[in-house]
Amino acid sequence: MPANRLPRALRVGAVFGLAVAAPLGIPLAVGAPRAAVVTSNYDTPGGTGSLGPAAPGDAVTRAQIVARARDWVEHAVPYSESEGWQDSAVGGPYRMDCSGFISMAWGLTASMLTSTLPQVAAVTDTDVSGDRNIAAGDALDYTADHIVLFDHWLDGNGDFAYDAEHEHGQVTDQATVNIDDSTMEGYAMSDFRALRYQNLAGPPHAH
Repeated sequence: MPANRLPRALRVGAVFGLAVAAPLGIPLAVGAPRAAVVTSNYDTPGGTGSLGPAAPGDAVTRAQIVARARDWVEHAVPYSESEGWQDSAVGGPYRMDCSGFISMAWGLTASMLTSTLPQVAAVTDTDVSGDRNIAAGDALDYTADHIVLFDHWLDGNGDFAYDAEHEHGQVTDQATVNIDDSTMEGYAMSDFRALRYQNLAGPPHAH
């Protein structure tokens, strides 16, 4: 996603540890070893690393989803549609684009696409504009082009943080936007639907 498509988003990747360590009580992964970019067989993970779930496709908690996403933010994983990322925390490899990022965060058995991720999720809202029921670990999916991971609410006014891969030349990072804004990532907010992974462990509606 071009940087000029993000006029209302506040990029906080550079101060990630200060900005988002507290919600859900999830510590940042610290210097996870054995990180690597994989150039073949990058769509099918061999494991899910120390953060879990137990195996690709197994039930995963919201805390695990967010911790997995934050691992890629911490490592500033670059964007690629033809390579994968793996490290000891999240396993892998998972494809290094926006839908591969969601696949990694959910611990799926393969890197899926924006158009196919709804196959493993419940659509809780077909238009996220003004939706205060989105919870940590849900995905906001514009099936034609882009998807991001909801991280946490910042306040009671609709401000929230989300994690995403964007486009070539950019890295996984975190941004903020308001659920009542007209756009997100350069697209109409109304283009995004809310997805809730179907194999969540724990309360399905926890914020």
